Amino acid sequence: MAKADVLAILNALSPRLGEGGSHVNKLDAIVKAMLDHIYTDIASGGGEVTAENVTLADVAEYFATDNVEAAIAATWAAQLAKYSLPELGIPASDFIQAVQDSLALADSAYQLPGTGVPGTDLAAAVVASLALADSAMQPGEPVNIVAGTPVNAVAGTAVLTIDGVAIHGETATIGDNVYEFAADAGQTVTEGNIAVDITAVATASQGTLTIDTQPTAGDTMTIGTKVYTFVPAGTANADGEVSIGADLAAALIIIVEAIDGTDGHNVEHTLVSPAAAFVAGDLVITAKVAGVTGDAIVTTETFTAVTNIFDAGTLGTTTPGVDCTFGNAALALEIEIDATVDTPVTAGVVGGVVTITAVTKGVAANAITVSDTMAHGVWGAGTLAGGVNGTVGEQLATLADATYLYMCIAANTIADTNWRRIALGSAY
Repeated sequence: MAKADVLAILNALSPRLGEGGSHVNKLDAIVKAMLDHIYTDIASGGGEVTAENVTLADVAEYFATDNVEAAIAATWAAQLAKYSLPELGIPASDFIQAVQDSLALADSAYQLPGTGVPGTDLAAAVVASLALADSAMQPGEPVNIVAGTPVNAVAGTAVLTIDGVAIHGETATIGDNVYEFAADAGQTVTEGNIAVDITAVATASQGTLTIDTQPTAGDTMTIGTKVYTFVPAGTANADGEVSIGADLAAALIIIVEAIDGTDGHNVEHTLVSPAAAFVAGDLVITAKVAGVTGDAIVTTETFTAVTNIFDAGTLGTTTPGVDCTFGNAALALEIEIDATVDTPVTAGVVGGVVTITAVTKGVAANAITVSDTMAHGVWGAGTLAGGVNGTVGEQLATLADATYLYMCIAANTIADTNWRRIALGSAY
């Protein structure tokens, strides 16, 4: 074959294999590269190719010399080799990584047992529901009512009977709470105690001091156990000393300040306080604690002027003291019991009788202790009594005895009252 003929063939093949449209595939590119190589070699060779045919042996020898045969073989193996199905099937390693990951998840997924899902694989709530279903009454089964007489819880109670007056400082104790009757404006009680206000239902003793003449130095007046001594104007400087003042008007103001403890050197009187300033020479003195005990507060004097005088030797002449009655004491106590935060009881009153009832029903409240320091009050017992634990039952639990059919309308604890009953009646 002439050189020109070979070149003509190659020139004709080259554009079809390497530069075609969508029909050109990877094989085209490989063959194109091979032909380009041959073409270049032939085109650059010397003399004309004779009429000898260019045989396959000649091409193979050329390929072997330039190691082209091996390169083409490798390319064909990589690009054109077809997948051969393994005898034992396609292994996981032949898949892309995403598929391998999915297969791994499938291997670890929950497998349904051949005999079904066991109870141990279920959530606790599902197991509990199944247990209830197993024990539930089935259609056609007879109703099995258990014999029994359930009871509802009962709250323990205690009764304080007040049959006379209540006075300031008396106490009634319920558990850890100590209730103390207070008949003064300051509601003075022992630290930690709860004040029971009876000021509005008791009357404070009152007496009247009349001063119509300026006191004389050396005069005295006594209220309770405290003695006030009048001294010249400008010299009073100790507790119990009272200036006679520049004149009567000044003296009247100073006397009030001395009793109140606002004159700068006298201490406030512990038993009384002036009801107001002097009015037309009269000063009403009031016991701080209401009740008849104020009538015993001493009021005496040694004034030079015989018209300067107390109306009596004790308070109570102007207004006698009156103690809190038993009914008012009971009501005041009830108010404070029910107002106490976290109190274990509630209170109810009829006349002078205070009945306390445990907030929580059951026998535990029977241990709450009660006591008092009242001259006219007494508890029926030293603790609450009568508390009963309720019969524990689930909702719709049913019991029966010879007289009643009982049903629990809601879950019942020892402190609940959810049992109801229906009389069985007589034979018909």
